[in-house]
Amino acid sequence: MKRWRSAAVVLMAAVLLTGCTTGASESTGDEAPPSNGLPTEDFTPGVDGGDSGGATPESADRDVIVQGYLTITAEDPIEAADDAVGIVERAGGRVDSRSEQPGVDGGENASAQLVVRIPSAELTETLDEIKELGEVENVSINSTDVTAQSQDLDARIEALQASVDRLLALLASATSTTDLIAIETALSERQANLESLQAQRRYLSEQVDLSTITVDFGSEDSAPVDEPEGFVDGLAAGWNALVAFLGATLIAFGVALPWLATIAVLALVVLLIVRGVRRSRRAKKAAPTEVREPADGG
Repeated sequence: MKRWRSAAVVLMAAVLLTGCTTGASESTGDEAPPSNGLPTEDFTPGVDGGDSGGATPESADRDVIVQGYLTITAEDPIEAADDAVGIVERAGGRVDSRSEQPGVDGGENASAQLVVRIPSAELTETLDEIKELGEVENVSINSTDVTAQSQDLDARIEALQASVDRLLALLASATSTTDLIAIETALSERQANLESLQAQRRYLSEQVDLSTITVDFGSEDSAPVDEPEGFVDGLAAGWNALVAFLGATLIAFGVALPWLATIAVLALVVLLIVRGVRRSRRAKKAAPTEVREPADGG
């Protein structure tokens, strides 16, 4: 009788193991894992991307990952980055990384870069505040719908959790060492897979809840030049270019002036010396030679 019970327990564990394996294989299929470690998107009809034939009540609640890039020109990039950090933290976000370049010659060409995580619900308002810190040069926001991945992970987690619960119940009623080993082996495998899926689900949820935005702050010296859009803009651009050229020319002349003055003084000294030598030679040539008369000899 005990042997019959043990055989029945082992048979039931094998059936559960086979059923869970079949369910997991049906949900995953032969799809290759994507580069970000998340399950590939499911294009089953009725789910996102399929031929649903119309919107469903579930389609209103989407899981979307938002990533973006923002370039801002500020008078003081380092100070602007500090203000941006305060704005993000007040919104409930955080700063994942920060890098700064103080610049040279009084802060010229200074820059700062932030990688911030902003709650998705506060993204629009937070970005509007950050944009007010300077002149916006470039904005790029990308959204990726991961609703299918979320639903797939939830279904697989639910199936594995049910399998683990059944195996725990069998483990409690096992009466032999063989039964314990078989059930514990299956249970250990199921729990490992369950923990892996739960970790993927937490990562996906965190990506959905917090948008990732990279903010670059640059100085006005390194800001891109705006192209003129009309005659007035072209005239203003030409005038600014002329003023900049004259300013650069004056600066170059100011730098070269001490050298030019020194060279002029040296040239004047050399010229005076040469003239003095020439006058001396001319004076010697013009002077009459003395003629000695012979003495009277008687």
